[in-house]
Amino acid sequence: MNETLNEKVSVITIYDREKGTITPWRIKWNGKSYQTKKIGYYHKIRVGRGTKHIFSVTDGNMFFRLSLDSETLIWTLEQISDGFVN
Repeated sequence: MNETLNEKVSVITIYDREKGTITPWRIKWNGKSYQTKKIGYYHKIRVGRGTKHIFSVTDGNMFFRLSLDSETLIWTLEQISDGFVN
């Protein structure tokens, strides 16, 4: 099942100062907490004056597409998938 959401979520991140990278570590959505196991991809896009950082992550069962708005610092869960076709 693939589902497009566009919902604000809480995300705990890890920042590596030596590499200058940020990694989503734990996602809190719908009263549940999901710990990320792997980042599938990362890219950024320009939106107006700001930048959106897009992460595709998995907790081992579910796939999450997250975005971080660099201007507002709001995390958004854009899409989820359980890996099965609808």
